Amino acid sequence: MGKLKRLEIENKVLRDKIRVAQYLLMDETEKDYRKTPYIFGYLSVLDVSIKSAVEYGDYLPTKVFCIRYADGTVGYALYRKTEAVEDAERKKDMYGGSYTIEEVE
Repeated sequence: MGKLKRLEIENKVLRDKIRVAQYLLMDETEKDYRKTPYIFGYLSVLDVSIKSAVEYGDYLPTKVFCIRYADGTVGYALYRKTEAVEDAERKKDMYGGSYTIEEVE
């Protein structure tokens, strides 16, 4: 693999990880003291993610789902919509009783 392609993949990984960390910071359903360790854990495997993506030859962005609750509270879930639904079902009574879920780009 050429140096330019490798840099392109590394850039994709870095941009995606930063994008996801920003969504996690904006999650209004998680307590602040829990956000920092979660985000740190997510970013701590950055070097592994980069190495894996370079070996694979490309990088697929992390799926992020926005959960909007009836009272206006916004939460986020990663990877699969089923996990977003499970999270929303668990928290819906605290935030107005209903919710919508959409994938963010």
